Amino acid sequence: MLRCVSQLGIRMFEAKAEAVQHLGALLVAQARRMNLFQQPGITRFTTMAGDGLHERKTLDSWRYAEARKRLAFGIMRADVYTSVLLNSRPLLSPEEVNLTVPQSERLWQNDDNLTPREQLLTLRIESDLHSQILFSDLLRIMFERDERAPLSQPIGHELCLFGMQSALWRFSHDVELFPRLCGTTWPAQRPQSRSTAAEEGSSTDQDDLLELDPVDKMDSDNLGHVHRNMSDLQSDRDRVEQALAKWHQSFQSSRQSPGFTKDRDSLMSSLLLWNISHLKLHAPLAQLHEISYRAGEKRAVSDGAAKQVREWAETKSAGIATEKALAICDFISRELSRAIDARAYFNFLAFGGLHHATVVLWTMSELGGQAECSVLAKARMCSGFASKIENGDTCSLLMECSNLFKGLSSIGGGSFGTAAEHLSKSQFPTEYGIRR
Repeated sequence: MLRCVSQLGIRMFEAKAEAVQHLGALLVAQARRMNLFQQPGITRFTTMAGDGLHERKTLDSWRYAEARKRLAFGIMRADVYTSVLLNSRPLLSPEEVNLTVPQSERLWQNDDNLTPREQLLTLRIESDLHSQILFSDLLRIMFERDERAPLSQPIGHELCLFGMQSALWRFSHDVELFPRLCGTTWPAQRPQSRSTAAEEGSSTDQDDLLELDPVDKMDSDNLGHVHRNMSDLQSDRDRVEQALAKWHQSFQSSRQSPGFTKDRDSLMSSLLLWNISHLKLHAPLAQLHEISYRAGEKRAVSDGAAKQVREWAETKSAGIATEKALAICDFISRELSRAIDARAYFNFLAFGGLHHATVVLWTMSELGGQAECSVLAKARMCSGFASKIENGDTCSLLMECSNLFKGLSSIGGGSFGTAAEHLSKSQFPTEYGIRR
């Protein structure tokens, strides 16, 4: 009975999230009508000789423009929160956000109690130190392979990942995209550009049909197997991975600065969303959640869905997803162990990320965690969750996840913690249905 109540609670929570998504669509539409995503005419505020009244007016003008900008990015954040939880496409494209990244939270809140003149001077210094690039252009640069990431501030790194979610969704929502079009999972084979192929005298597309990849060799119907390279599609998928890698390299480099690490809220949000992004790209989350719901309710699972997940659990992608799921749990666990006044603020990324991480860990624990054993061995050195997967200790693992949900209870969704407890007693379905 309690199991059904917890699952019903999850369904109701997700239904509310979908209602919020509809409300968000109206909010985005209204923001567009107000040109909220367009950079205002005044973009630079400097100190000028004059009386205090002039400085206060200049500062008020900046605060008004900054408030509009923060409202616009707040709408984008809320849109991504919902899309992460529901594993759905963000409504707002970064292409239409023609705004520069907000200034530091410390300056916005005036934590140092600066005078208007000092605030304007600090604003000028920040603007000179950090690149004032439109957000839409920032994302274009991030997806260019040969361009350096123009990021330096914590808030810039954080918002950049929010903007990447639209590009990620293209490849995360359809797990059959590459098998359907290429006949194999991504990466099928590294495509060469036409110019490179011509220079190296490589085979033509017609010759490529004669080469069978590993999936072909195992397939009983080689003649009926799809043989498409889809080089441009694979290239787009590679660019997503490379943009994430570029972001992480810039993030790690910026963390060497003492001032960068002071913004714990942005750092926590950034690291959670970076791991969630990989989780979305490498795990069939919709299928995993559906199977977990049915397993928790002792309902039948289709043989095709269970078989698909079993095959996925043996792939490199499953190993990557497991590693990221462990990282999400570890980040939340370590931060919850800190004193309340010293920990980062948990936004809904923590909740949504833990929701997805839990089902990935349950699946891998139940199926034996065979994918990429080296990944688990590496994770075991710094994670208290990894050994439970290797040992198949699903009950203890899910109870730990449930405790993390309870630690996040202040942001709602207590039913998810209860559902994790009940899922700890559920088993992944066998090839013949639900195990009793």
